Amino acid sequence: MGFAVKICGITRPAEARDALAAGADYLGLVLAPSRRQVSLDQAQALVDALPGLERSRWVAVLRDPDASLVDALLGALPGISLQVHGRGPQGWVDAVRAGGGRAIYSGPHPHPGAEVWLIDGKVPGSGQAWDWRRPERIPAGQSLWLAGGLRVETVAAAVAAVRPDGVDVSTGVEGPAGKDPVLMAAFVAAARAAAAGLAKAARDVRELGI
Repeated sequence: MGFAVKICGITRPAEARDALAAGADYLGLVLAPSRRQVSLDQAQALVDALPGLERSRWVAVLRDPDASLVDALLGALPGISLQVHGRGPQGWVDAVRAGGGRAIYSGPHPHPGAEVWLIDGKVPGSGQAWDWRRPERIPAGQSLWLAGGLRVETVAAAVAAVRPDGVDVSTGVEGPAGKDPVLMAAFVAAARAAAAGLAKAARDVRELGI
């Protein structure tokens, strides 16, 4: 898919449709404690509202989930991707991938087997910027996504500093009434432009043999 953009904290079908129209690749459903938290039933209703969307493009966000919650989620929404903050139960990565979803892990260190390592600030979903830095080591075959304080006006600098494979945003694309279609479109455009600029620079370096 190339550079990925995830818009997290979707709470209404209209927000999901607007996010997709803006060019988002993934839609996040927060089932962890948050002002954007949705229940499993609400998550299922949101997924059902967009029947044509590939299930793996929905990402359920959990914090320190136990096995029963993961089993219930994957049973109700087979094929959904799962983003775990903190500790997950044994075997959660294999369970997600077996159903066709993507296993995304958020923490200070990568999780063996996860397809994506998401690096974030100390308080995920807070909209607080942090000292964006690229980790010294990233497991082979694992994508790096960046979150934490990203906004239209900051995402280019963040992408340049970290050189991630994707970005994850929530607060930075919200207005008084929730997810803002104009902000989402502007954010996606800015993020993709920044990523494209880095890719072009890398190609130029290779062509020059530097």
